[in-house]
Amino acid sequence: MAHMLRSSLCTARAQLLLVAALVLSGCANLQPALSPAAQPDARSGYLAGLFQPKLGQGFAFVLRSASGQEFNFGLGQESAWPKDLAYQTAAIALPPGTYRITHWFSYAILAKETLARDKVPPESPLAQPLEVKAGEVLHLGGWVFSEAARRDLMGVVLVHRVQPLRFSEAILRSDFGARYQNLAALPFHCLNCAPSAELTNASTLGVRPTPLPAP
Repeated sequence: MAHMLRSSLCTARAQLLLVAALVLSGCANLQPALSPAAQPDARSGYLAGLFQPKLGQGFAFVLRSASGQEFNFGLGQESAWPKDLAYQTAAIALPPGTYRITHWFSYAILAKETLARDKVPPESPLAQPLEVKAGEVLHLGGWVFSEAARRDLMGVVLVHRVQPLRFSEAILRSDFGARYQNLAALPFHCLNCAPSAELTNASTLGVRPTPLPAP
């Protein structure tokens, strides 16, 4: 009986590992990034964010519309150079509507294969509904991605985290306008901005505020 139980557990574990491998083997199909020279389009809304890419890896948020359509928002310029890139503002154009960020994932830059994928926790600011309005900009605020090795019963595993970085709306709006000058005059809303009073040591994007605890 014990042998049969162990055999069943091993079979179930193998099936789960196979499913996970199939999920992670997919390619990262990203929504085209907005060109810095983009002109305003009254039929589109704009989703933006400030991110810090990592060496050899790309990151993306998975957006799902109310109708079930999915868009992968690539978070910043990809880099295969031997150091992390500086903070970057990225943006995409979307059909107006209500969206939710359901997952985030990392992918290999050269092969475009998914490396890790996880759900966005329901308590995260990213989990709330996003109202993307025509001719307006919705900014997700600042976010940084990190990974650390952790030992468990299965051995050493990499733990990936998504952490918020708090900047004021004025700073993020100024940075967005500098990168997308033709869109600078559009109405601007920020999801994860901090009141200016909190930012005693972060008056510009050249200063790196301390990441907050992961949501």
